[in-house]
Amino acid sequence: MLDTERVVSFADVHSFSELVLYPWGHAPTQSTDPTQRSTGLPTGTCTASIPASYSEYMPPLDVQRFRTVAGRIVADIAAVRGRHYTPQTSYALYATTGSQSDCAYARHIANPSLNKTYGFTFETGPSIPLNVPESFHPTDPTLIKRDAKAAMLTLMQQSVCAIELIGTRLFKGGTEVAALRRVRDELLASTPAGREWIALFERAQFALLSSALRDAQLLAAAGELVQLMARSASDEDAVFAEADAKRASAVLKKLRAKVKIHALKDDLDAIGQRIEQVIGRRMQQVIESLMRQKPGQPKNAVAAKKPAAAVKKPVATKKASVAKKPAASAKKKAPRS
Repeated sequence: MLDTERVVSFADVHSFSELVLYPWGHAPTQSTDPTQRSTGLPTGTCTASIPASYSEYMPPLDVQRFRTVAGRIVADIAAVRGRHYTPQTSYALYATTGSQSDCAYARHIANPSLNKTYGFTFETGPSIPLNVPESFHPTDPTLIKRDAKAAMLTLMQQSVCAIELIGTRLFKGGTEVAALRRVRDELLASTPAGREWIALFERAQFALLSSALRDAQLLAAAGELVQLMARSASDEDAVFAEADAKRASAVLKKLRAKVKIHALKDDLDAIGQRIEQVIGRRMQQVIESLMRQKPGQPKNAVAAKKPAAAVKKPVATKKASVAKKPAASAKKKAPRS
């Protein structure tokens, strides 16, 4: 199935120990040395081949996603039944090779043409002292099944990409979605501040999408906004005009009125604040500001910073039909190679 379908997330359900595990399992995880990858290790032998100092590389954004999603799974299990699971890497439990969660995630590393799949292992149920058989196979698994169901539902919710769903399913905007995905994965993911914006969008998107799907007008407005942002992100001369800001703010206001969770309202407020700060800026500068300043940073902090080096254009498409600065005052920046 992993070879024939675009599987975003994978879960291997086990017992026992009340754990939510994620890669890596064969070694500690690090995000600073990309040369340390299992694809470069010796193969074909059963002898110990990994140096004691070895740590397996994982991109910072993937580390963030695994930790964030595992944390939400743990929180939702606790909300359902009050059981407190622990999120951690598989290696933190014990070193293991060939685990299904590692295998599912590592496929795109061994073969870059394959889709990336986030693999998890759920160790459901408690450890019953001096009774290993009951720990593995509880006489009444009803309550433990609730843990597993809560974990699976949360994982499925966290696997939804709102922009992709709106873009590809509602207006067949494959090019637009690819442009936004590239901004996310190649630009925002490259800085700590950018990754915080990604985390903000990803933690809010399922609840916001659920609200939008119940309101046809709101969903249509959100779709138009996705198209606008994608076209603008692909055009280095495009300017985020006041009219665009008003459209975006109107969508945020409607979404804010529909959500009940205060943390989501705070996230929407952070997005709204940044929208006000970047009116009149070229989209290239907007992306740079997201890469440089975290959500909730004051306006004067954004204005005081020097512009970052020009970012690489996400994709080459026709120029967007959004407001432009007057030719006399607009200087075209060359994209960074």
